[in-house]
Amino acid sequence: MGDLRNLSGNGRTHRGVRPAAALVVAGLACCLLAGTGQGPGGATAAGSAESPAPVPVPAQAPVRSQAPGPAPAPAPAVGDDLPGPFTESRRAQRDAAVSSVVTASEGLGRGPHSAPDFVQLPQGPKVQLRPPSHARVFVILVEFGDRVGRAAEEGGGAAGTPGTAGVDGTAGTAGTDGTAGTDRTDRTDGTNGTDETAGAAGSSGIPDGPATEPNYGGVPGPRHAMIPEPDRSVDTSTVWHPTFDRAYFHEVFFGDGSHGPSLATHYRAQSSGRMEIDGNITDWVRVPWNEARYGSNSCGAQVCTNAWDLVRDAMNEWYADLSAGGLSPRQISDALAPYDLWDRDDHDRDGRFDEPDGYVDHLEIVKAGEDEAAGGGAQGTNALWSHRWYAYGDQAGRTGPPGNLAGGTRVGGTGIWAGDYTLQAENGGLGVIAHEFGHDLGLPDLYDRRDAMSGSPVAFWSLMALGGYLGDGGKGGVGNSPGSLSAWDRLQLGWLDWMIADPKTATTTMLAPLQSTGDPQAVLVPLPARKGSTKPRWYVVENRQYSGTDAVLRTGPYDGQAATEGSSHFPYGSGVMVWLWDASYGDNDVADHPGQGLILPIDAHPDPLMVDGGTPARGRLATFDAPFTAAEEPTDPIQTGSSGRRTTLGARPGTPAFDDRSTAYWSSRAPLAGVKVPAVGVRIEIEGKARTGDAVRITVKPS
Repeated sequence: MGDLRNLSGNGRTHRGVRPAAALVVAGLACCLLAGTGQGPGGATAAGSAESPAPVPVPAQAPVRSQAPGPAPAPAPAVGDDLPGPFTESRRAQRDAAVSSVVTASEGLGRGPHSAPDFVQLPQGPKVQLRPPSHARVFVILVEFGDRVGRAAEEGGGAAGTPGTAGVDGTAGTAGTDGTAGTDRTDRTDGTNGTDETAGAAGSSGIPDGPATEPNYGGVPGPRHAMIPEPDRSVDTSTVWHPTFDRAYFHEVFFGDGSHGPSLATHYRAQSSGRMEIDGNITDWVRVPWNEARYGSNSCGAQVCTNAWDLVRDAMNEWYADLSAGGLSPRQISDALAPYDLWDRDDHDRDGRFDEPDGYVDHLEIVKAGEDEAAGGGAQGTNALWSHRWYAYGDQAGRTGPPGNLAGGTRVGGTGIWAGDYTLQAENGGLGVIAHEFGHDLGLPDLYDRRDAMSGSPVAFWSLMALGGYLGDGGKGGVGNSPGSLSAWDRLQLGWLDWMIADPKTATTTMLAPLQSTGDPQAVLVPLPARKGSTKPRWYVVENRQYSGTDAVLRTGPYDGQAATEGSSHFPYGSGVMVWLWDASYGDNDVADHPGQGLILPIDAHPDPLMVDGGTPARGRLATFDAPFTAAEEPTDPIQTGSSGRRTTLGARPGTPAFDDRSTAYWSSRAPLAGVKVPAVGVRIEIEGKARTGDAVRITVKPS
């Protein structure tokens, strides 16, 4: 890669609007949503005469100072799904709703059963279990400017103190003692007087008020499409495209499948047709600062709150570009309004979820350059890590649209705000996008968040673990063909049809492949609660075959983050998977609780798999042969690793039955790979061949 310092901006002193695209949204040409990325960085469009009604703010509400230096680090073991102001309540409500639905189905016979759209919790709120059938996704493409260093130095002056909140439409007071810096992108989501740029006199470059900032450092940029083309003979670890332009991302997000899978086709398959996705991709917009300004790990974690400023700056750049092109705040608001149709938290408690709540429903940010999770390229640890979060969630209860003070950042002079968002790198591929969208819908990480590479045996068996890093095993790169959501994942979203099998009597049923819409896609076996807990437990039985989005399991898995050589890929087996779902756990962090977790796959070949002369294999390799199959269906022999360090594993006989009393499925020799099953006397038998590609007959009975 060339020296980014030599790639200065074009001295952007004006804004322009690119030609209109064909898509029409709310009666306006799509170009209203496709910002130009040609305007000067950091300008705000607040204070317009056409700004919406102000939001009253409690008189004692403190004004947030968002200098990232002293910001606290995220809580330990949070993965890439970072907690926002509503994460805990959303998850608790969903867990209660799903458990109540499954428990109720136990008394309704074998089934098949499916989840309702909504669940009324006893003494609690109405919960939307199944997300809306139509998701509109707003995707903003963001590249970085050339400003480097301390914000105050680059802004040209010391910061003013934030202005006080405007109340009932009156202007906020000006900040004090601020020398005139340039391009201040202050909180347009601020506490909303018509003069809502907090600290009009304090127009330095420090975001959101005075504080001592770290020197972010780093190098200018990056701009988009600057990632060097990988040598595919040795490196297939990421996807690559020569332009990474808007048309490319339209195919990735909303393509019809004719050029490969897209977010839309993938979730149509995962939901069995219950969800359709469309939306809009903006042109690349450019924020004023380099990536280090937003991606620095100055708080001591992989993602710090300075990432929120990218949400703010990117959306305001998009707004300012369109405003400079002659569009009014009302026109821009009208174009953005179709992306605010879902009141996901029922903020007004009227029992309706299909109504606006003042926030963009699904905001996806694609940033230029590489993911820190993949090394970060030229930016290294200053690169942003793909994640899902909630911008300015610490302002919940203080700022927000009228009637819904849920924090976030206001989009320019519109009345719509951004809170929930996901972020991914331009070369992350569809897999990362699909994984983060799963978080957007409420699914948790299923990998071990303390040790993602070595830990949780879920590995490639779920999109919400490592399934986002699957590929076709060829030159296209890891992440171009994401894996499936497991049966448990689909159950959480109301997308599963299941049978109930009473473990006290013999139950025989046909189990369809997970990708099928025919026979039930899973069998749930109720279990007694763990000693000392009232939380329910179940075995979840699913049939994984090389069909639909599970076809990638034949070619996509690999044992190594780099996944450089095509020969390092190996197949995950097909057959019947048995999982232990234990609602007394909230995560799969097996480094903290070996052999136990929220939802873990039970390995049909539980003897520890040792490599390199006695080292336990990592989870992604250890559970490659986890499915149960007929004895005459041996596992695939595999080879993995680089050509200089090859691991060869021979075929092993199939295992036609699971029995939680006669077999130990966890070993202290490989504590992160196995599962401590409850010895309650459940046996699950596979009748006939499991690798037919069709439904499999299973029998659940007492052992």
